[in-house]
Amino acid sequence: MTLAEDTQTFRYFHHMISGWCPEGAYTHLQTLEECDMTPPGCSPGFFIFTTGNTAGVLPAEAGIPIGGVGKRFLALQVHYYDPSSNFGIQDSVGVNLFIADSLRPHDAGLLTLAAGGLWPERQILADIPPGLQNYAAEPVLLPSSCTREWKAEEVTVLSQLYHAHGAGTNMTTEVFRGSQRIGMLRQEKLYDYNFQTFAPTGSFRKLQRGDELLFTCNYNTSSRRSPIKWGGGVDAEMCLSFLMYYPAQELKGVWYVEDGLVYCEGASHAWHNVSRAPSAPSPPCVSRGNLFSQPALDLLVAMNTGKPTDRTPPLQGQVGQVAVAVFAARMSWLLSFASLFTFLA
Repeated sequence: MTLAEDTQTFRYFHHMISGWCPEGAYTHLQTLEECDMTPPGCSPGFFIFTTGNTAGVLPAEAGIPIGGVGKRFLALQVHYYDPSSNFGIQDSVGVNLFIADSLRPHDAGLLTLAAGGLWPERQILADIPPGLQNYAAEPVLLPSSCTREWKAEEVTVLSQLYHAHGAGTNMTTEVFRGSQRIGMLRQEKLYDYNFQTFAPTGSFRKLQRGDELLFTCNYNTSSRRSPIKWGGGVDAEMCLSFLMYYPAQELKGVWYVEDGLVYCEGASHAWHNVSRAPSAPSPPCVSRGNLFSQPALDLLVAMNTGKPTDRTPPLQGQVGQVAVAVFAARMSWLLSFASLFTFLA
């Protein structure tokens, strides 16, 4: 799949999303009156193009099926950004599809993680405050109660796309299995609106049935003077992620609704109560006895003053003072200092 760009108007391009539509409700080459999101009665499609993401190639073991029940027409939704309010612009952007000669072993699917901006009329989210260098928005959790409905024991993640607007800085997707955090699916450390792309998730590619995904977006509003609303406009903000994976499942995605409540599209039970976020428990603090060690103290004194020829052993009550002096004078010995006390105590 490649984006057929119109070089004359591509600077206005924001995104393109596909959607499958059934026969009867729509006709060939029909222009839809409501172009905000996927047309009513149409299901989400199989590709997304954004600024910086203009091509997609699937591996030999997976492909996207064309047609089928409820998939008579392919609708293209295109959004533009025209801050100068220029009129009379005609665009011919499109998409090139490359069809394989035979079916591939697995059908690929697209999983949506929507923390904010995609469903603003239903999502109860506080505005993003201005004047902050790092603001973490409320994360969205794809709960195990939704992924347990996968028919496959595990799915393979091919790539992941993050989407925010001008204030977005970094995004993370963490994976939890049971009560344990098992890794990072993908971390976008330096997000750039102009260079969004479906990127491989690295060595972590397998998700198991019942896994949970925690998706978080961060924003820099230090140059802003007023709060930022959530929504599809470029002057608003979004927090979205799309995972290309196989084999495709009925679950289409998860939407944050309000604190403790998410909506899983395609699940048998759509509404799910969730906690704020799973977290690994911290180990308890347990007393291990007196860490005083005269040999270690002698070595610390020698490190600070050289090899003394005449030294009176300090009192145990002076250990803290000596240790502080050595730490201030020789910060580079911090690791050795800690290891030595553990070994000799």
